[in-house]
Amino acid sequence: MNKAPKWFVPVAVVALIWNLLGCVAYLFDVMMSPEDIANLSAAEQALYASRPAWAVAATAVAVWFGALGCVGLVLKKRWSLPVLALSLAGVIV
Repeated sequence: MNKAPKWFVPVAVVALIWNLLGCVAYLFDVMMSPEDIANLSAAEQALYASRPAWAVAATAVAVWFGALGCVGLVLKKRWSLPVLALSLAGVIV
């Protein structure tokens, strides 16, 4: 079995932190109250309202599977690669 390089775990931890920040940003986005939305400019309100549900779902897949995949990387689990592939699919969509 090949041993991972010394930089692997620190990079995986940084990637996990990055993806967790994405999860927080996603939650702040989807949990905006009507008052929060009313405080946006008219153009921002129009953009927020016109987002298709599939785009919001793809963002959810990207950030949540990205975080889960990075947990797998930190733990050096084989299942992290397909999970990160699903995250990448969400990013591409």
